[in-house]
Amino acid sequence: IKDLTTTLPLLNRYAKIYQLVEKEWFEEEWFWYTFCPIMFDSDLMAGTPEEVDGLLELTGLSHHSKILDLCCGFGRHSLEMAKRGLQVEGIDITESYINRARKNAKRQNLDCSFRLGDVRTMEYKEEFDAVVCMWNSFGYTEESDDDELILSKMRQALRPGGILLMDTPGKEVIASGFEANTWFERDDLKILLEYSIELNWTVLKNRWLFFKDTQMKEFQFSQRIYSALELAQMLYKQGFDDIDIWGSWQGDPYDDKAQRLIVIGKKLND
Repeated sequence: IKDLTTTLPLLNRYAKIYQLVEKEWFEEEWFWYTFCPIMFDSDLMAGTPEEVDGLLELTGLSHHSKILDLCCGFGRHSLEMAKRGLQVEGIDITESYINRARKNAKRQNLDCSFRLGDVRTMEYKEEFDAVVCMWNSFGYTEESDDDELILSKMRQALRPGGILLMDTPGKEVIASGFEANTWFERDDLKILLEYSIELNWTVLKNRWLFFKDTQMKEFQFSQRIYSALELAQMLYKQGFDDIDIWGSWQGDPYDDKAQRLIVIGKKLND
């Protein structure tokens, strides 16, 4: 190479272009197709009405509120909220889940719409009374700055005084019951889950192995994890106030017995 000053910027440019077109792990349809019956089993699905009861109780939303459900999957919570009379729009990046959600909404004649898209690029502007991100859908992208970006997009989507609800396993909850390895069987699948903590308790690294007959499929991904204080500070920074923190959908305190980290904030007027 004769002229590094010319060549290196070009290499960097092409590298960035490659990163833009390369899929992240959560864009892999096979993962969600295979994982769906494992994660969303009958026990979890049976708990959906109780979770929505808790959402309405903790936020004080009326039954005619307009809700944006981020990373809605196949509409587990969106459809249940719509049954209560709320106007709901869900957004998710997994096409098969969005298609399933749309079919179920149509079949049940519910006031609920679904959009296929990446929450990092959504451009809603003061359209919703509440934005919810439920059941551990935050912190998975490769760029750490995306978390602040997503929170800013959520704020932008809210009307003045609107409510933001974040539901995730907090850092304290993860630490209290941490297990490095676990495995189980479902139907004809054997699943091995390996976890490790990295970067001074800021990242939870996941390695999931799926075994079927003589085939093996592996997924590795990481999630940025936050304490209650850290997540609350992020909301303050993005323009939220009146922040409440809960440890369950029943309104239990966020203490050593907490099951989840549920953070609720109100959008300040600009």
